[in-house]
Amino acid sequence: KRIEGFGPRKKERLKNCQTSNSRTEVRIQQSLAAYQKGDLARSKDLLQQELKIDRSNSFALGLLGTIEKALGNTKDAAQLFEESMEIDQNNSDFLHN
Repeated sequence: KRIEGFGPRKKERLKNCQTSNSRTEVRIQQSLAAYQKGDLARSKDLLQQELKIDRSNSFALGLLGTIEKALGNTKDAAQLFEESMEIDQNNSDFLHN
């Protein structure tokens, strides 16, 4: 099942996402699972936890931007997308939401 704003390219980016440790990977995977179930609040919370630890996680920033956009917070989403792109320009697929 395809969740709007999270297509095959982003799933592939997640697969290839370089994580600093296993806890980071677990948080990202849990966040993605919550997002795919439509639990945006849980997904957002997990990503915010991750970003408190590692603000340079461009994938987490981009996914949080996708969630903020889905919640109608377009200004916050744009800022997160921009921050993600500053860290890793390969995350440009997040801008196609």
